[in-house]
Amino acid sequence: MEAQVLIKITSLIAKMEITEELRKIDRSNVEAVGTDLLILLVNNLYKVENEIYELIAMYNKCDIELAKTTDIITFIKALLVKFPGLQSFLA
Repeated sequence: MEAQVLIKITSLIAKMEITEELRKIDRSNVEAVGTDLLILLVNNLYKVENEIYELIAMYNKCDIELAKTTDIITFIKALLVKFPGLQSFLA
């Protein structure tokens, strides 16, 4: 499942069209990278609303309706913890 999750995440990033903004994140402060990344992702979730529910459902092995009740920020933070290389890959 991890490969499916990572593939879905990269698809979401592409649809959000935030590649340039990701490149601009200052990587010199590790704590700031995580915060900046979280803010950037949350600010652009509206572009991929249905797809993010699909990702949550896939990750949590639940239906879409239950996925819609998930706290998005907590979910994103959990992904960044679960996949430690994701943060450095994105930023």
